[in-house]
Amino acid sequence: MNRGHPSRLRNQTQSGTFARLFTVADANRALPLVRRITRDIVSHCHTLARQHALRGDQLARRNASAVAALDRRAEAVVRQVHGLIAELEAIGCRLRDWETGKVDFPSVLNGREVYLCWILGEAQVSHWHDRDAGLSQRRPLPVSRDARRRSARLRTS
Repeated sequence: MNRGHPSRLRNQTQSGTFARLFTVADANRALPLVRRITRDIVSHCHTLARQHALRGDQLARRNASAVAALDRRAEAVVRQVHGLIAELEAIGCRLRDWETGKVDFPSVLNGREVYLCWILGEAQVSHWHDRDAGLSQRRPLPVSRDARRRSARLRTS
């Protein structure tokens, strides 16, 4: 059994439906809280990965008491991570990858249901992908007409 291994969390982050659609502005307004929650999830999952490796070492040494202690700690961390994932889902977004901290915000772009996509470390939500696409198919958000006008004014000034 893979107690405490982060892969146990994968199904928890891939389920659910969304009651809310985000604009880019909505997603960026939510980002300070989403960033803190995601940072905690990524940190906890790295802790779980380290504990999983330690558990393997202790299993090889047949140290049952150490394995049991690691299992108890891992279970507590998993409960914390599930709580944090629930917080993201309550906001209306979804953790897609615990290693990169990739978070998707359901949205509509040009009449199509898509995900706005943000990765921990990015300053703002600036990419999107189709609902059935992954990280490799992220695309930059189109520049709005207002942004193009502002940019043109700056170049001509």
